[in-house]
Order: sequence, then structure tokens, then C-alpha cells
Amino acid sequence: MFGSVSLMIGGVVFAASAFTSKVILSDNTIEVRGIFYRNRMLFSEIRGRRETVKKSLTGISSSWKLEPREDTAHAIDINNFFTYDDVFYTWFNQIPDLDAEDVPEPCA
Repeated sequence: MFGSVSLMIGGVVFAASAFTSKVILSDNTIEVRGIFYRNRMLFSEIRGRRETVKKSLTGISSSWKLEPREDTAHAIDINNFFTYDDVFYTWFNQIPDLDAEDVPEPCA
């Protein structure tokens, strides 16, 4: 019984988080807001982006992680369940893809 109640509460929190989360681009910052968090980073502080894939009980999900230039700063996670517009993708595609940079060049 406790397990089913926990799953129900977890589902409600997840759904509420999904419906209240926001990604906001301003002139020089990106901000990701949720029920329990608010993360913000200046564009000039972004070193690059990575894609992460996670397995869970509900399936596979992916998200992007914006890595900061400074080691002491926190990364920002952006969920892929949002519907993004062309303005977002124009901005996002200008950020260096750190996953692509990690792939070694083939030997000649």
C-alpha cells in the first residue's frame, strides 16, 4: 500500500513540475524554473552543451545540460519535453556541442 501511495504522490509531483516548468531566454541569460528550483546562467558563462539520456521506471528520457565555463558554477539541465520555438533553436544551435568535440578524429 505504501508503495502505491508513493508512486501516486511521485506522479502528481512529476506532472505538476512538468506543467509549471519554464525555460526563459532574455537578452543575455537563460533561466529554467520549476516548482522547487530556479537556475539562471549568463550566456557568456556557458562553455557548451551536452545531451544526457536517463533510464527510469517510466522509460527513457533525454535532456540537455549547459555546462559553465567556471568549475565552481552549477550546470543547468533543460528537459526535452518542452516544445521549443525557432528562436530557442537558433540560440541553442550556436552553443558548442561538447559531445561532438569529445569524439576522436578517425586516423588517416
